[in-house]
Amino acid sequence: MYATSPWLTVAYCCLMQAFTLGFGFYAFAFFVVPWTAEFGVNRSSLMLAITASAVASPLISPLGGILLDRLDSKKLILGGLAIYCLGLLAVAAAPSYLVVVAVFGLVLPVAITLAGPLTAYSLVTRTATGKLGLALGITSLGSSIGGLVMPVVVTGLLGMYSWRLVFTIVAALVMLCVFVPGLVLLKKSIPAPSGDGRHGGTLQLMRSRAVIQLGLSYLLPSMMFIAILHNIGAYAADIGVSQPQAALIISASSVLTAIGKIGSGYLSDRLNHTVLYVGIVTVIAIGMFITGLATAFAPLLAGVCLVALVLGGISPFVASLVANRWGTARFGRVMGVIYAFAALSGIGPLVAAAIRDSTGSYSHVFMWMTVALVPGIVCFLTLPKAVAVPAEPGPIRA
Repeated sequence: MYATSPWLTVAYCCLMQAFTLGFGFYAFAFFVVPWTAEFGVNRSSLMLAITASAVASPLISPLGGILLDRLDSKKLILGGLAIYCLGLLAVAAAPSYLVVVAVFGLVLPVAITLAGPLTAYSLVTRTATGKLGLALGITSLGSSIGGLVMPVVVTGLLGMYSWRLVFTIVAALVMLCVFVPGLVLLKKSIPAPSGDGRHGGTLQLMRSRAVIQLGLSYLLPSMMFIAILHNIGAYAADIGVSQPQAALIISASSVLTAIGKIGSGYLSDRLNHTVLYVGIVTVIAIGMFITGLATAFAPLLAGVCLVALVLGGISPFVASLVANRWGTARFGRVMGVIYAFAALSGIGPLVAAAIRDSTGSYSHVFMWMTVALVPGIVCFLTLPKAVAVPAEPGPIRA
């Protein structure tokens, strides 16, 4: 499958993620108040929707990976976008909050799996003509762009229209801005590349030692940042940092996460993957220690931003490694399993809060949690040697 150029494919993948993830995750919070008013339920009941969505997407990603390796990506993307739009329209017509929870927990995760980061990375690895790491880094910016733009768009629309009409408008925008361009840009379909069986069957590949170890190497650093992000408000209050300053730290970390994605992608093309991973984890550990020792705004800002800068690059770095190690024929299945590990990163905030409650200080939390980075390094350094993959069709050039 190709667009006019491989870099236009990258741009399309960014746009696709900006809509699917940008609205599906980042804009959710702005509908909670109108939903509570209309459906007469408490906020915790509505939070079941986004929690179910956040957990379901990674858990079904292994199945999405299998489909990506076996079926036409163009049909999967367009099918995912169609499901996404139908889900939005179902919410717009929801007679009760249970429909909202069901759509966010069952329908949208399927759509995001087929038209989200996993598919975007798979498509770029098949079409990139060089500088794969940089292409993957840019591709990963799609979710960041969506996180920055979609909340602004949604709040603006909610100021003029009802929440039901806003969902309908967004569904129309997805069809007009993403689905239709997909029909035009993704003109040709590359059949999903097939392997030669050297790695065994699909299940054997997906539960292999190398895939599991790489999943753990991805999970443990990611858990650190999520633990900081969701405890930053409470930690700031503990050390006398105001909540507006804590919000500024979160905003700054979001920008640095985006920068880290580009930087990691660029370095993935130039540095040994082991050296780069150890460097990333080392910087995370330093940032965690600075965060744990912080007693004022400036060191807290420095520590969190240092972690955010390198953590943003984990996803494109791992995608680049998978493409180089397993090839495009197995990319979807391997990345599907690795994304499933992301579902476990949600325990980070719970662990951090539990340690804080038992010790009475967040200082112990972030310094002790760095110990969890050690198994990640061990898993990465002891990855089994890569098995040679058969030659695959070269990228399609316009």
